[in-house]
Amino acid sequence: MSSPTGQAFSGYSLWLVPPEPVAASFAATIVEASAEVNTPPFPPHVTLLGGLPESVTEADARRGCEAIAAAVGPYEMVVTGVDVLPDSMFRCVFLRIDPTADVLAAFETAKTALAVADVDKYAGYMPHLSLVYADIDLESRERMAAAIGPKHDGESFTVSRLELWDTAGVHSEWSMVAAYELAGGSGDK
Repeated sequence: MSSPTGQAFSGYSLWLVPPEPVAASFAATIVEASAEVNTPPFPPHVTLLGGLPESVTEADARRGCEAIAAAVGPYEMVVTGVDVLPDSMFRCVFLRIDPTADVLAAFETAKTALAVADVDKYAGYMPHLSLVYADIDLESRERMAAAIGPKHDGESFTVSRLELWDTAGVHSEWSMVAAYELAGGSGDK
């Protein structure tokens, strides 16, 4: 089992937030999975950029989010299945998101807007929606993923909201700093 506090994280993170009613469905899965391993739940989101370098100030992050929101329009995301990573607390059990051209373009726009294109940790992008943050063994992760099964497979939603989060510390301490509506023209409307 995982401790309720879990691992600490640092920096700011950019999250894409699913709309209702799909957000409520994801939230219910997150609450159930978190309760199973005694960890705090968190709002459903697809991480656009996580754990920005500490050199990125809040003002920098806000300016970057404004630039992203101005450049990227609402676009569709599609869940392709549930998966696990054996060595990642923050991708313990998660939903894979189809890396479509719009999804990848938003990621590239974000890297440019936050001036992190050359940071190694952002060399690749695996779009995902985490369902539980926990430090549990692989067998427990796989059992949880099997229980969730195809519940969300093929689910699609249009993201139009970008949130800036202060993700310093353990995830129960994280807080939203600001929210932005995607208003640009690069995605499907």
